[in-house]
Amino acid sequence: MAFLVDPDNGTGTDYLTINALMVAETGNMDTEVVTLRSTAGSADTVVAVLNEGAAVYEFIVHADDRHSGIYDTSKWRHEISITSGNGIEIHGFVKFEFGQFKTIASSGSPNNIRIIGNVSNHLVEIYEAIVVADNTGTATSIEGILTVDNFGTNVNKIRNSVFYDFDMSSGRGIYNQGGHVTYIHNCTAYNCAIGFRQAGAGTGQAINCCTNDCTDGFEGTFSNSSNNCSDISSDAPGTSPQTGEVAFVDEAADPRDLHLASGDTIAQGNGVDLSGDSNLAVTLDVDGDARHASTPDIGFDELAVAVAVVSEISIRQNQFYKSGGVVIMRGFV
Repeated sequence: MAFLVDPDNGTGTDYLTINALMVAETGNMDTEVVTLRSTAGSADTVVAVLNEGAAVYEFIVHADDRHSGIYDTSKWRHEISITSGNGIEIHGFVKFEFGQFKTIASSGSPNNIRIIGNVSNHLVEIYEAIVVADNTGTATSIEGILTVDNFGTNVNKIRNSVFYDFDMSSGRGIYNQGGHVTYIHNCTAYNCAIGFRQAGAGTGQAINCCTNDCTDGFEGTFSNSSNNCSDISSDAPGTSPQTGEVAFVDEAADPRDLHLASGDTIAQGNGVDLSGDSNLAVTLDVDGDARHASTPDIGFDELAVAVAVVSEISIRQNQFYKSGGVVIMRGFV
């Protein structure tokens, strides 16, 4: 098969699309850990509706088929061409790890991922994701992640993810509303009409998040937020904000490379440690690199470091620190 949805990680029935799995699983109210693989670079191009009530679905991209922080058409991805509706519609308890999600629209106002709060006290987790819009015509809005409705306390957790090119007149990377509680930690938005929006009765928390080259980086009132950065003055919410243009490796490339460049001074080292955060801990970045123990970087990427193994040495000055028997020099690559 060119594309596999593997709900049992090696034996039994495989499916060509996520939606085919969900149709087959109708009424099966259990927990599934599902491996996603693309053995020939094929994309899942079928709209998916995840609506199994109290069932828990964990979709994890196979280790050999994960992106490296840049959109990769040779790896697993969900890529949808629509002008309305949703690429993926989530009701209930769902986790995605290492996914790539693209919505291609020639017109209209579709959503990439829509989280609908009609299952009591749901939990939706989206980690280490690349979420992209491709406006091929006159689309007026594409939402990266949109939350709507509420039943009980619906919680969403989004970590180490990047959202870009939601630049049509009202496109948004993340739009939290409808009474949802959404934690957005170490995420990056680039070239969006609005990077991250909080509206209505919902509660949005943004920590260590970065927006650049957006018409409006952060819109609305974010709660208990800190250490965010924007290139727009007085835009980043919460305490310890940073203002300035982040240096990326190659934001003009196709696909964009929004890893931090070594000369960056806005996002690098200006985050807050979230390793012990009770709502949504962050210890690694999108590529699986360790976050700095006390002053991590803002955004989905932790800057690559030069590493030297030493015997007995103890230094902690400027950009140098010791971790076990390793001295790590940040930014000297």
